[in-house]
Amino acid sequence: LHPPASAAAQSCAGPGDVPCDFCTGRKFKAVNSCLTCLTSYCETHVKPHLEVAAFKRHKLIEAAGNLEQKICDEHQKVLEVFCRTDQTCICVLCIDKEHKSHDTVSAEAGRQEKLGETQTRLELRIQDRLRELEELKRSSQREIQESEKIFTQLIRSIEKIHSEVTELIGAQEKATVNQAEGIMKKLEQEIAELRRRNTELKQLSETKDHIHFLQELGFLCRGNLLDKY
Repeated sequence: LHPPASAAAQSCAGPGDVPCDFCTGRKFKAVNSCLTCLTSYCETHVKPHLEVAAFKRHKLIEAAGNLEQKICDEHQKVLEVFCRTDQTCICVLCIDKEHKSHDTVSAEAGRQEKLGETQTRLELRIQDRLRELEELKRSSQREIQESEKIFTQLIRSIEKIHSEVTELIGAQEKATVNQAEGIMKKLEQEIAELRRRNTELKQLSETKDHIHFLQELGFLCRGNLLDKY
């Protein structure tokens, strides 16, 4: 059913919002999701969960998408625990079985730990790459200066083959500069990518959905940019 006319003030679901699963036609923005029903509700349609006794035991959370990913496939319970040993989200029943002797914490605590670890790794890698870039620039400049010195001496001592030496100088300098520029460009691209991921991580860290954070973090850390740390 459509929400009643009194719900007209509610916000329509936009591109970044979770839509109400009960609204037909125009979808209003969901304010809560039920992990028991695996359904999201707007302000109007969530009222039965707040007022009817039969729904009192249902677990309501802030509106979130991909609700199926927040339920344990084996036990059909909410994923609210993070296993440090296996680096995965589990439900409370999993602790007594496959993860009985494992190191586990709440999903919120796991989120904070992974956020801190990932931020540190990103910052360290950016600093490392900046140092490498600066050292490469200094090294390249020294090589160019040394090459110029050597070639200048050759020019002064071998006047009769001046044109051949000049050509050699140009070729050597061009090769040195091109090689250095190629490496510097690669490093600059990697730094830009690390900064982009750092920005994405900061945006991801603003979500209140701990499970979504932990599940999406793996995609953010894909590749070998962070393998060093």
